[in-house]
Amino acid sequence: MVDEKIASEGAGHYQCGMDDELIERMQRVLADHERQIQDLSDALNSQWQDIERLKQQLELTQSKLTHIMATADDAGQDQAMTIAEIAARDKPPHY
Repeated sequence: MVDEKIASEGAGHYQCGMDDELIERMQRVLADHERQIQDLSDALNSQWQDIERLKQQLELTQSKLTHIMATADDAGQDQAMTIAEIAARDKPPHY
């Protein structure tokens, strides 16, 4: 059956049609892969920015906690007060 179709349409023409379909399908798959790669790259970049922001917040929090603990140690009240009590005592006046 395939041989009859090739003979009736010409061997080069039939084969070329198959190649065009294959190329077209491969181009669609490639375009989908490129879109997926870009989406993953965007997600990774966003997550990296989030991580950097969280690291800065953690460093600031650690610095504040260190300051609170040092203040409590200097005052000699760290034994009698919890961290929450020390933080409440040291809050800025506008609170």
